[in-house]
Amino acid sequence: MKVVAESNVSASNAISRVSTAPSPEPLDKGKLASANNANKIASKNTRQASRPLNQQKQTPKRRAQVSNDPSPTAEAIPRACLRQKSLELNTLRQTWHHEVDSLRNTISQHTQTELSLRAEFQHLVIARQAHELAGKDPLEYELFQLNQTVWSLNRRVHKMQKLAGFAKIGTDGERGAEGVERRVVDEAVERIAKKLQLLGCGRDVVVPRIEENSDVGGLLRTVFEDIPEAKDRVGMLRNTLAKFGAGMLVRTFVLAALRDWVFATAFPDYSPRNVKLLEAYRNMILTHDGWNSLHNLEFVAYDSLIDNNDFKEVLVPRRAKELTARLSRALAPLFSDDPVAETWGDGLEVAEERRFRLTEIFETGLHLKASMVRIDQSFEFVIFPPGTSPIRERTSDIDDQGTGYADPEQNGDNWLAASIHLYKIDASSPRDGLKDALVQSRNSVKRSADERTEASLYIKKLLLPKTETVTQDDRQDWISDDEEERRSDKEYEGGKTPSVPQQPPQRRIMLPESEKQHDCPICSRRFAHPRSLQQHSKKVEL
Repeated sequence: MKVVAESNVSASNAISRVSTAPSPEPLDKGKLASANNANKIASKNTRQASRPLNQQKQTPKRRAQVSNDPSPTAEAIPRACLRQKSLELNTLRQTWHHEVDSLRNTISQHTQTELSLRAEFQHLVIARQAHELAGKDPLEYELFQLNQTVWSLNRRVHKMQKLAGFAKIGTDGERGAEGVERRVVDEAVERIAKKLQLLGCGRDVVVPRIEENSDVGGLLRTVFEDIPEAKDRVGMLRNTLAKFGAGMLVRTFVLAALRDWVFATAFPDYSPRNVKLLEAYRNMILTHDGWNSLHNLEFVAYDSLIDNNDFKEVLVPRRAKELTARLSRALAPLFSDDPVAETWGDGLEVAEERRFRLTEIFETGLHLKASMVRIDQSFEFVIFPPGTSPIRERTSDIDDQGTGYADPEQNGDNWLAASIHLYKIDASSPRDGLKDALVQSRNSVKRSADERTEASLYIKKLLLPKTETVTQDDRQDWISDDEEERRSDKEYEGGKTPSVPQQPPQRRIMLPESEKQHDCPICSRRFAHPRSLQQHSKKVEL
């Protein structure tokens, strides 16, 4: 440190001597430059001597020189991008114009093609008409056209007369007393009885615990409506089952389902709900044209709806299938432990055949109910318990010969299963002209036995044979078409004489005389059911 201090002192003394020395005479330029350099070196040495040893040497910083003039590079970049975008737009514009011109040419070509095709089509139509007219007498063709026109006009006039003459229909209220509805009733009841005879049932029948609010409970209440207690009805069910068998019991339940689910309902119900405009129309017709015009108009409207193909081919079959499934589920507990087993313990083929029969029965009942709505009468469908003997009932109806109506099937070989009665329709109480003029779709009534005899206009009885038509052994008689085909192939193969196995005699299904045997016109084979014959005929034709 002392050495440094001494050096500093000597340096300062030297500087002072130089600064305080008298000014010499003017020197030349070389001597003056060397003197300045010496002064700079001395100042530098002085600063280095005064700085501490541990202090680092400071690096001089360069100051960036900022120019206010714009950079040429910053302007060139946007200009290049702008030129690039302009080139791209020009390219797209040229491409678009080219595509537009191409599409215009294509549209023009298509238009010319369409015109040529239209012209060609017109020429073909003219040629076809000329070909059709070739060889025909012009007068004959003109006569044919006139006949078609006359036929269409006659059909239109007939339809207009049918719809326009509703106000001239008789006012005696006896539309169902002319015999047409009687024929419909007779055919429907006989068809139901025939289908019931062909109806099969399950093998084993047990009487489970029956719920009062279930479907089978309601059917049991309908069959034994004279018995008020539920347990007594179940006991009567067991006695009926032991005495008459499962077949008669199932048929009775089917008739009860027809009464509760078809005849006692409002089917077909086309009456609208809360339609103020229709109600205003009806009141105007009732006030202006009278009760008969409104009443007949309602019947004509219902006739047009019921005669429609949608009603016959869609609504009725669908409703019949729903009722068949409902009845199968309701009676399933009687034949199986599984409450949803709709086969009733039978095979699939037997169950399918039974569903087919039930569907036909319900379809017949629905069509009969629809026909009963179209008349100015009320009716009653009466169910009798199994084992009821047929009793001759006098009616107030007299035929042309003056003799009372008598059922030709009254004999001791049948049970009385059900009967249908026609009555005069009762007026509303209190009197309501508008309500009486409308169609009453719920026209099923319930009367006592004495009232039925006195008030019935017509009675049709449904009789079932006393002998059990379908038993446990009869299940073997339901042979599938495939089994019949296999057996027939064995019988006719190679001219061999078929061997007849020895089997004990079995009771078979009782069929009407017209349906006992169905012979094939090609191979003379016999079938027990018409459906089997139809399927066999289709296979033979193929």
